[in-house]
Amino acid sequence: MAVNFYSSEDAGAPQWNTSVSVGKNNIIEILDAVLLTGYGSKPGLGWTKEMASTINDRTVYSNQSAHANKMNLLVQSHPSNSNGAMFQIAESVVTPEEFYGYSSCISCGTTYGVNRWIIIGDERTFIFALMPNSMKTSHFYVYAPNIIYVGDVDTDGFEMPNAWCLLGSHSYNGSMNTITNPNIGYGIFNSIGTTQVALTRPFTALPGEDWSENNMSFQCMALNMSRYITDYWPSKVSGIEDLDEFLTNVSYQSDWYIYLESKYVFRLRGCISFTPELFYFDKANGQTRGFVPFTIDGIDYCHSHNWNGMFFQTSGEW
Repeated sequence: MAVNFYSSEDAGAPQWNTSVSVGKNNIIEILDAVLLTGYGSKPGLGWTKEMASTINDRTVYSNQSAHANKMNLLVQSHPSNSNGAMFQIAESVVTPEEFYGYSSCISCGTTYGVNRWIIIGDERTFIFALMPNSMKTSHFYVYAPNIIYVGDVDTDGFEMPNAWCLLGSHSYNGSMNTITNPNIGYGIFNSIGTTQVALTRPFTALPGEDWSENNMSFQCMALNMSRYITDYWPSKVSGIEDLDEFLTNVSYQSDWYIYLESKYVFRLRGCISFTPELFYFDKANGQTRGFVPFTIDGIDYCHSHNWNGMFFQTSGEW
């Protein structure tokens, strides 16, 4: 199916709410609306709600994977912070509290309150972002959103029944049941594996491997023909600040990939890099323009953040 772009700024979209009867916030209401029912003029992504806990707000969803097995996604509001949520994928789920063959657990949230949420995806994969309130202040170029990737990767024909993953910048090994006070803060999922090899467990298991909680080594990478943006401060970053100038000068685009265990290379769906780099923010109004779509050759994209070299495709198909 075509990619869809959802935002708390859409007409009829559920807003982030911390006044709830179960859990710390309404992350499940938001995911139900985006993954299942839709809202306003936007249909849902066609995922399935498998089950919900009777103990807390933990809910199990599944995708329409293109691989042999579907992915089970467990989500609950953050156990100790109303500005976040917990995510984990698993091969099999008996109940929301009993599941097996799981990935690392991702803590996704913001330290400075939630300004808005964004979801981009299809029936196989989605990208989820929480934007902190500080991105509307003088700290707009320092504090990034918190962004995770969950769902299918593309294997270019390589047979892998569980070719799906969960990526995020705050990752914890072990079951969601045992992680009680995880950290939250800003971070984009590709940043954990760009300049160094990351150690966590984004996949449940690899071909020929028995499941365990052990780390996997990986990097997220894309070919960019200019210097990769690594500095936070505007005065230190090379790149184009004006969107019209950027659109006129785009000369190259590349997909992002995950390089895993020095053995496998899989494409991250919907994740793009452009040359030259775009350092895109609004100095006058003091806010990043990340997640504001623009068009190149008839396809819409949005920038993840002003100092990160990842863009997301928001129209067409991944």
